[in-house]
Amino acid sequence: MEITSLNPTVILITLLTVFATIGGVVILVCGIGYVGLLWLRNRNRESISLNSTLLQITVPRDNDTKIDAAEQIFSSIVSIRRASSSDRFYT
Repeated sequence: MEITSLNPTVILITLLTVFATIGGVVILVCGIGYVGLLWLRNRNRESISLNSTLLQITVPRDNDTKIDAAEQIFSSIVSIRRASSSDRFYT
């Protein structure tokens, strides 16, 4: 093909095909990367869950303690869990 015989329609279709191909490859690479990231984050999920401990706290119905005190107890337990949860990603 000579340069003089190319019309704007052929050039436009060629450019759209090239950009669509590049876009498809980028989306495919991003998708594979996302799946790989999910696999890395969840690869030890079962072993971590099998080694965990469940702490059940029951408060009696006739408890005269204010709700604020119980809320403070629960928030302190959650903060202990958050402090130690950063170690599980590095094992």
